[in-house]
Amino acid sequence: MTEKKHKKKDRFEVVFLPKRPLVEALKSRKEKKETKYSIEYLKSAHKHSIFHKKEIIESRLCGCFNCLRTFQPDEIFNWCDEDNPKGSTAMCPFCYVDSVIGSKSGFPVGDPVFLEEMYLHWFEGK
Repeated sequence: MTEKKHKKKDRFEVVFLPKRPLVEALKSRKEKKETKYSIEYLKSAHKHSIFHKKEIIESRLCGCFNCLRTFQPDEIFNWCDEDNPKGSTAMCPFCYVDSVIGSKSGFPVGDPVFLEEMYLHWFEGK
């Protein structure tokens, strides 16, 4: 008697994310504890990383403080919190994390040091 084997189809697709060389470069800064922006400034900026679809669409440039990349608002194709009355939240088109801030917020999203310090504070707890 032969046995039938059923293959279960995977429900999720495996996605390999690009390496983050900029994050590796942060290790030396992290050890020195150099900061350009205050904790209060970073906390204030963080409020612009959620429920911000209108602000993002009106921005000229966006920055992700997870993968440290900058990009145009029209490159964003994933939004979360779409049912929230406060508004939708952008997902980075490169790392798929909701850590995007737009230039319309008034924060220096084009400054790599700003994005690095946001990363260190919010993802490394420094």
